[in-house]
Order: sequence, then C-alpha cells, then structure tokens
Amino acid sequence: MEILEKTGIRFRDQRALEVFHKAGAQADFQREIVKIPQALLQSCLRDAPSEYIQCARNPDNDVSVGGDEIHMRGGSGQIYVIDSMTKTRRIATLADLQNGTRLMDGLKNIHLLGAPGTGCWVTPQEVPPQIRDLYAWRTLFEYSEKPVSAWIYSERNARYVIRMGETIAGSPEELRRRPLVGFECEATSPLQYGTETLKIMQLMAGHGLPVLFAPMPMAGATAPVTLAGTLALGNAEVLAGIALAQIVSPGTPCVYGCYGSSFDQRTGLISYGGAECALIQAGMVQLARLHRLPAAANSATTDSKAVDSQEGFDTGLNFALVALAGANLSGTVGQLGVDQGASIEHLVIADEIAGVVYRIIDGIRVDEESLALDLIDKVGHGGSYIGQKHTLAHFRKEHLLPSIMDRWDWGHWKKNGGKDLASRAREKAQSILRDHRPPALRTDIKDRLDELLSEASKSA
Repeated sequence: MEILEKTGIRFRDQRALEVFHKAGAQADFQREIVKIPQALLQSCLRDAPSEYIQCARNPDNDVSVGGDEIHMRGGSGQIYVIDSMTKTRRIATLADLQNGTRLMDGLKNIHLLGAPGTGCWVTPQEVPPQIRDLYAWRTLFEYSEKPVSAWIYSERNARYVIRMGETIAGSPEELRRRPLVGFECEATSPLQYGTETLKIMQLMAGHGLPVLFAPMPMAGATAPVTLAGTLALGNAEVLAGIALAQIVSPGTPCVYGCYGSSFDQRTGLISYGGAECALIQAGMVQLARLHRLPAAANSATTDSKAVDSQEGFDTGLNFALVALAGANLSGTVGQLGVDQGASIEHLVIADEIAGVVYRIIDGIRVDEESLALDLIDKVGHGGSYIGQKHTLAHFRKEHLLPSIMDRWDWGHWKKNGGKDLASRAREKAQSILRDHRPPALRTDIKDRLDELLSEASKSA
C-alpha cells in the first residue's frame, strides 16, 4: 500500500491517467505517475470477484478460477521447437501449434491452455508477424475444447479476438455471459505498464472479459535482490492494474498474477527453476489469497534445455510448492529453459506431475468406510487385503496409477526396451497425436473465423 501511495506506478496511457484522476487518485500527467490512495484501492478490491468461470467452447470443460481450485495451464508461446533426441531446435510452424494444441487438449491434467494468459504452445513463425497472435487464437479455438488464450499484440488485434470469441459464443451478449477470451496484462517492472497493454486491458475490461495482471519483477535486476522486496514491488504492480480494471468496469474478473522470478548474477539470465523463483511465486500466491483474489503462477517450469533429471526436478518441485501455496492456476508448461524452445515431452511429463500434485492436495479421506475397522478385524493377524472387495472398490480412488512413471521390476523394464522417462513421454505424446481429435467446429463458425483472419491480414 505504501508503494502505491508514496512512489506510485507509471501508466503510459493518457486514458488510464484520466480514469485514475477522475476516480480520486493523484495523477501526474507529465511524468505519467499515478499514486493511489488506500481508500480507493480498497474500494476497487471489493469490486473484484474472488472467483469466476473461465469458459471453454465445450461447457463441460469450463473451469472455476478461485477458491481452493487448483489447475495446471499449458502453453508458453515459444518460437522454437526442441528435438530432445537430437538436442537440436528449429523454428516453430503452424503445424506445430496445431499438434501442440491437440496434445494439450488430450492430456487430462492440463485443464486450461493458458486462459486467461498465454496458451499457445508455440508461435508460428511462417505467418505475418503482425497477426501471429490471431493465427494462434484461431488455432486454439479449432483444436481444443478446453479454455484457451494466447498473446494479443495490439488493441486492433484485440478487437478481432473479441469478434472471434463472439463467433464461438454465438453473440456479444453470450460472450459477456460466458467469457471465452481473456488477456494477460504484463507490467514492465519496476513499477510501470506500457501503452499498448493498457489499451488492450481497458478494452477487455469494458467487455467484462477476464484479465490476468502479470508482474515481472526479477529479484536482483528489476526488483530488489531481497525476496521480501520483490514481493512488495510485485504486489504493488498487480494491485495497481486491478484497480484500473475495476474503475473502468466494476466487477471485471481479475486474476492476481504471481509471476516473480530471480536473476542469476553469474549468467546474467532469469532463472525459472531456482528455489527463489518458487518462493517468490508462492509468496505472491499467499498475497493473492490475502486480498481474496484468484491467483495464477508461472510455475512448472525449468532452466534445463533437455528432458533430463534437472527438468523433472525443477518442474515437480516448483509446481508442487506453488500449488500447495494455493495457486488456482499454475504453469505455462511446454517449454524447456527460459523461453528456449517448446517440448512435447515436457508437456506430457508436466501433465503427469500435475496428476501427482492433485492427488497430494486431495489428501487422505477419513470416514467409516476408509478407516475400514471391520475389515481390519475380519482379516486379522497375518492375513491379506489383496483379494478383499473393499480393495477392489477403492484402489483406483485411493491410489494414483501413473501413465508414464515406471514402477516395474528390472526384468519387466528391460524386456520392454529399458526406456527412460523421456522416451515414454514421447511415445504417449505420439499416441495422443495419432488418436485424439476434438470435435470439429461447425462449418459456418470455421468460415467466420477464417473471414476475420483474412480481414485482419488485409488491413495489417
């Protein structure tokens, strides 16, 4: 609160400055700095919903965001695809985006493709750069029935995204009722928001569509090196953005982005896999819960460029910690390293990790049936529970049966090729890509989406 009242936030947009000024904030139009009084901020936070429904084109896949809900998100918008077998990478294509979208649609523990953040697995590099975001949205809508989202490059493109959403929903009114699109509004740390992102955010808020406010404080570079200082700065950035959205359109669904990270002083690079990154994001999740806001973290990530032990260690540890802290949405899975390239194996491994973490969060059910005292008395001393009806009735509910983790003995493992985790993940991905295709969009909807894409291409 002190940062917002004393130091303020730079908003590089005249309309945003005017909105704050009229609401009672101190707006310096020349320096573009807004200082937000505590009373105004508290009023805005009261207007922000503590949970909302992120909708999908198939209503059965709608996701409740907020409360105690925990969901993994896929997608990271990479420009390269990494081949884990040859340890090489190549430029990402539209076909890669289609395949990655179908794969995430077929993985049961990835519940959203980015929504309301960035859910395209890759950004196709062969299409015109000004409308790559629109190609991503078009592809996500066709190849997934889950909640989807992608980058939005400009206010102009945002209007096309909204029209695509209205096409899927059926009307502007239905899109407002069932939000199928959203936006990730990223701060440029420290303590500022850029012009274009503010224009897009205000447009989305005006349509009642969800906005994820993603701060980018990097401890030791764009934020204090101390983790508490990074939390304070990131918290100020998020709350300032949410305040603007609520002034523009009270009740707009806003997600508190827990995207803080650390700066490796040896390499001069951001770290996604370090303990500090997980701690910062878990701390921000706790701040989101303090403010009764939905929380989204950029977890389940790794610094490794290979599908190896480090990849699994980083991904599992930071996803588990942040999920257990209470992040409603967690992960931008599918990338290796910090935006070094997309990996199908990483998608599958992260999906498996999510299943394990979901099971841990479910905890231990304690009731008369699960305590099984009568059964313990019946089996008695030295007996076996393997053949009991109680075991048959409950083993699938009580015990997670993984799909790619190996639990066999040496002989069985060797007889079946002695495959490592990367190989098993690759085979599962290939199986899903061979067999899984979501139900097709209606022809008239596909035609309308293509018309919008064509119109945007001509005027780009």
